[in-house]
Amino acid sequence: MYEIVKLTDDNIKDLVSLYENAFGKKTSEAYIKQKFSTEFTNHKNLGFIAYHESGEAAAFYGVLPCFTYVNGGKVLVAQSGHTMTHKKHRRAKLFIKLANHTFEYCKQKGFKAVYGFPNIYSYPSFIKKLNWNHFDDYHAFTPRVKCFPWIKVNNIFPPAKSLQKAVQKITLAFLKNSKAFKNSIQTGKHIAIEHDEPYFNYKKFENNYCKIIGGDNIWFKFNAMYLLVGDYESARDLEYTHKRIKKLAFLLGVPHVRYQVSSNTDLYNFCIESEFEKGNTYPIAGIALDESFPIDKMKFTLADFDTF
Repeated sequence: MYEIVKLTDDNIKDLVSLYENAFGKKTSEAYIKQKFSTEFTNHKNLGFIAYHESGEAAAFYGVLPCFTYVNGGKVLVAQSGHTMTHKKHRRAKLFIKLANHTFEYCKQKGFKAVYGFPNIYSYPSFIKKLNWNHFDDYHAFTPRVKCFPWIKVNNIFPPAKSLQKAVQKITLAFLKNSKAFKNSIQTGKHIAIEHDEPYFNYKKFENNYCKIIGGDNIWFKFNAMYLLVGDYESARDLEYTHKRIKKLAFLLGVPHVRYQVSSNTDLYNFCIESEFEKGNTYPIAGIALDESFPIDKMKFTLADFDTF
């Protein structure tokens, strides 16, 4: 009734309508192609589509490859991402079939683990049906920033939005671009995703920025409410770096900084000690495809998320 087919440049277009049906919002073929164009790992289009006998794309499960280091050796791991099932096919258990198919394929290709950040809907299936291990949590912190009240002004006078965008554009243009820098979690205590130049270049399609401010490298994106910090390279210490990040938020007219980070990392401890306003806590889970891989030692920054 269903045929399982590897994702390719030719059939990736079928994910557009599937995505819109599954999530109720639009996407583009160009965006999905960019997402799965992970050639920097020597792998791309890592995922499988289930086609109904009618020819309709019924479900998809994909992963996004990247590198980490274990005992000084560079190894392949992958983040689970863009899982979707057509509304008409949700009782066919395609999610489990496709996920297991993908894990087996990755194992054959030398991947050591698949990890992810499951939401409340997918979490039970990952844990109970795919034997994932919930090995950590990541936490959101949202310290406030005193800045011009653009949100209130824009609500009262919508044309002001164009002025704010102009100010932001000028601010970003004046800040010097940063090159790739080492993952702040990669200190020897944890297993961290490699943030090298190829990884930075791959991530650019998500419209994030890497800038130098006050001598610190800051990798970020932003919206009306939050300056979302993907990662940082501190010139001095975290208190100094946080001040630089708050200055950046002030210049952009964004009223909150948002950190999202794994438990018991330097940034997590700093946020707790600083008594920053705490947001939600979310699960980090995964499966080791190689039993010797210590997946429970993996830690993440916001830059490691597939949506950053």
